[in-house]
Amino acid sequence: MFNKFSDEALRVISLAKKEMLELKHQYLGTEHLLLAMLKVDNKVSKYLNSEGIDYDLFKNKIIDILGVGKQAEELILYTPVIKEIFERAIELSEDNNNIVSIDNLFIGLIEIGDSIAFRTLKSLSLDIDTIYDEFSFNGPKKNENKHSILDDIGIDLVSKALNNKFDPVIGREKEIHDIISILTRKNKSNPLLIGDAGVGKSAIIEEISRLISINEVPNKLKNKKIINVDMSALVAGTKYRGEFEEKINKIIKIAEENDDIILFIDEIHTIVGAGGAEGAIDASNIFKPALARGNIKLIGATTILEYKKFIEKDRALDRRFKKVFINEPNNVKDIIYKLKPIYENYHNVSISDELLDLIITLTDKNIHDYKNPDKTIDILDEVCAIAALKGNSNIDRYNILSNELNDIMTNKKEMILNNNFKEAYKLKQKENIILDKLNRLELVISTKKINRVTKKDIYNLFERKSNYINNIINKNKLINMITKDVLGQELPINKFVDAYFESINNDKINSILLTGPSGVGKSLFINSLVSYSKMHLIKLDMNEYSDSTSITKLIGSNPGYIGYDNDNYVLNEIRDYPYSILLLDNIDKAHMNVINLIKQIINNNFIKDNKGNNIYFNNVLLVMTATINTRNTLGFGIRKVDSKVDEYIDNSLISIIDYQIKFNNLDRKNVVDIIKKYSKNELKHREIEEMLKKINYGEKGVKMVENMIKKYENDKKIKKNIKNYSKN
Repeated sequence: MFNKFSDEALRVISLAKKEMLELKHQYLGTEHLLLAMLKVDNKVSKYLNSEGIDYDLFKNKIIDILGVGKQAEELILYTPVIKEIFERAIELSEDNNNIVSIDNLFIGLIEIGDSIAFRTLKSLSLDIDTIYDEFSFNGPKKNENKHSILDDIGIDLVSKALNNKFDPVIGREKEIHDIISILTRKNKSNPLLIGDAGVGKSAIIEEISRLISINEVPNKLKNKKIINVDMSALVAGTKYRGEFEEKINKIIKIAEENDDIILFIDEIHTIVGAGGAEGAIDASNIFKPALARGNIKLIGATTILEYKKFIEKDRALDRRFKKVFINEPNNVKDIIYKLKPIYENYHNVSISDELLDLIITLTDKNIHDYKNPDKTIDILDEVCAIAALKGNSNIDRYNILSNELNDIMTNKKEMILNNNFKEAYKLKQKENIILDKLNRLELVISTKKINRVTKKDIYNLFERKSNYINNIINKNKLINMITKDVLGQELPINKFVDAYFESINNDKINSILLTGPSGVGKSLFINSLVSYSKMHLIKLDMNEYSDSTSITKLIGSNPGYIGYDNDNYVLNEIRDYPYSILLLDNIDKAHMNVINLIKQIINNNFIKDNKGNNIYFNNVLLVMTATINTRNTLGFGIRKVDSKVDEYIDNSLISIIDYQIKFNNLDRKNVVDIIKKYSKNELKHREIEEMLKKINYGEKGVKMVENMIKKYENDKKIKKNIKNYSKN
C-alpha cells in the first residue's frame, strides 16, 4: 500500500508511529496521524495553526480523551478507520499522478469522519465544511454527487468514445439502425442483443456511443450517456440483507431522474438470481417495474444459450425487451483490412495484405471454439505484438531497469519509515540515475525501426495455439524413414502416406481402415508415423467401447446422469490438439452406438458433445484397425488370411471410409530382416538365417523358430526385440 505514498506522507506516518509509542497506545489511529501533521511544516499544520490549533494543544486534548498507556507496544497495529483513510487517500491521489500527499490523507480523514481526530477537531469549534473546501482540490465530497454510485460501478461509454478509446465497427449498419430505432421508441425502448460470444455485441454498443459523441444520431438520443453497469461491482461488498437492493434502487432512481442516462448491462442474464439471498428479491425482479413503466432505458447483451436458459423462461422479463439478433459477420476480410492501420500504429509494425489473408484463412481453419470477428482480431493483435518484440534487446534492458527501480523505491520508503534519512537520500540518488537511463531507453524504443510481421511469426503462433503443422516433412523422406522401421509393408505404407498428406492439405477429415493379421506391423507403423510427423496421437482400444453406454466416455454423460458436469471425456482432447491422428484399434469390437458416432464424424466433420458444443475433426486423420480372423497361425505375423472385411465391420461404415489399406503377411525374408535389425551379432545372424531357411508353412516351422529363440535365450536383447515386434 505505502509504495504509492509521497516521501512527505511517509514521513508523517513514521512520525505518527513515534507519537503512538510515546503515548504508549495500543493502536495507531487518526489522532496520531493528525499529531504528526501538526508536528511538521505543511499546508495542514499552517491552516490549523491559523485557526489556533497547534501541536501542543491537540496533544493535550488527546491525552485528556485517551490518557497515556502504561507500556509501549512493540508491534504497530492500525485501527480500521485509519486503514479506510489510507484507502480513500489513494483514491483521491488519482489527480496527482497516483502519489498520495499529506493533503490527501487530511481530506480522507475529514471525509471518513467518525474518528477520534475528527471529533476532536469538531470539539475545538472548527468549521469542517470550510476545512473541506480549503483542501478539496479533487472535486466534491465523496457521495455528494448524485451520480456517484454510477461512477463507482459504471463506465460512461460516450466519454470513452470522445477520447477515441474504441476501434471502429465495420458492416453493422443494419443492427445499429435497429437498436437506435428501439431506443427512440415511446414504449419498450429496451434493446436486447442476442448472439454468440465474439460476434461484436459490445462493439456495436461502443459504436452507438461514438455516434452519440459526434451527434450523428436522432435528436432524441443526442447528449445521452450510455453507462456500462458492472454487475460484479454491484454485488461486491453487499454483506447484509437489503444492501444489494438499495444499490439497484439507487441506480434505477438516478436513471429515472436523469433521462440523459441509458444503462447497458453486458451479460444481462446475470441479473437473474443476482443478490437473491434468502428473504430478498433478485436484480431482475427489481428492474421489472421500472422497465414496465418505461421510465428507464436499458440495453442488454447475452448469448443465445444463456438467453434461453435464463431470460426466455422469465416471460415477464423477456417481454420488457425487444430482441436484436447479432450474427457472425460475413465480411471479416473488410473488417480486418480496416483495422490493420490501427494495430500497425499501436504495435509499430507493418503487415502485408497477403499475410492478412493468411491470418483469416488459418483462423477459420484452426480456431472453431470462438467466433469472428473477435477470434481473427485476437490473432492479428497477438501476431503484431510478437513481431514488435522481435530482436529488441532494449526492451529487455528496460524491463530489468524497471524492476531495479521498483526495488530501490521500496527500500527507500522503508528507510524513511524507519527514520533512516541518510540511507534514503543515497537510494534517492540511485533512483534518479536509473530514471535517467529509463527515459533514454524509452526514447530509443519509441523511435526504433518498424518490424515486419512474417509468415514464420504467423505459423509459429498457430503451432502454439492449435499444434498446427507448418513444416511438413518431405513425402519421400517420410516413406523412407517408416519403411526402415516397418519391414515388408512398402505398398501399404505408400498408400497410407498419400492419404496422410491429403488430410493435411484438405479441410476435411480423412478416414483410413487398416486390415491384416495381428503382428504384421499396423500399430508399429502408426507409432513410427507419429514419431516422424508432428501430429498428436489419440489412441483408443475399441475393446473398451463394446457396450451400449460406452459412448459416454467419448462425448460425456447425458444431462441428469453422473459426470454430466465433467468435461474429462476422451474426444475433448481434439479441442486442444486439432491436428491429431485418432487411432481406433480393433474397430470391429466397437458397439453400434460408437460406430454410429464414427459415421457422423466422417460425414459431417464434427460432432456435438453432451452439452451441445461442437467438436471439429476437419484437421484429424481418423485411422481404424481391424484384425481379421485367420485360418493358420505360423508366428511372427506369418499367417494365411481367409476372411472378408465386411464379415466383421458394419457395411454402412465401410462404404464411407476413404481408404482401405491391407497390410501384407510377412514372409521368411521379412522375418530375417527383422531379426537382423534388432541384433548386432553377425555370427548369430548367419546361424539364425540357416535356421529360418528350414521353416515351412506348418507346425514344424513354428517349432523350429521357438527352439531357435530358446537357443539364444541368454541374448536378452534379441529375444526382447523379437517379442516386441511380434506384439506390434
